[in-house]
Amino acid sequence: MKTKAIYLLIYLLIFPAISFSEQQKPGFGIGAYPLSSSTVSMWLLKQNDDGNPETVVVVYFSGEDGWHNRPWKSEFQGNIKRAEKTLFELKSDDVTLTLAVSDDGLIVSVQGNDFNLEEGNVFVVRNVDRGSDHQEIVKIGRFDLPYSDRVPVSVALLQTKPEIQAEIH
Repeated sequence: MKTKAIYLLIYLLIFPAISFSEQQKPGFGIGAYPLSSSTVSMWLLKQNDDGNPETVVVVYFSGEDGWHNRPWKSEFQGNIKRAEKTLFELKSDDVTLTLAVSDDGLIVSVQGNDFNLEEGNVFVVRNVDRGSDHQEIVKIGRFDLPYSDRVPVSVALLQTKPEIQAEIH
């Protein structure tokens, strides 16, 4: 569907050809997927020690119906060796969605607010289209995050965790 393609099924998957030594840390990848007329999801992936993708964090962004029907640009900053903070942003003229992870992989930043990943790895940002003063960031909790190359992790979570669905709607 053209609309979903425009919305960003962005998958900068982890580079599987990279070899790792003790001095090199696994890299990160990103993804985003529209869930409804009012909700978009983003997530960060890392490579686990076996070289397979592992989901680090999932964020649901909600706003008024149609808020995400706009041109977007994506920006990825960081080092595939995780020698620095990794940042993923989706930008439009008046809305920016931001997700980052610290160089040690212990802290996630959602819209510029830092959270300990041991305490929570699933979040919702409400009122994302109303400006940063009106946004509400809710830590939903810590969950086992599935990874699949067939179903976006954000969709899989909603199908298996009703408490998450209740928080984003």
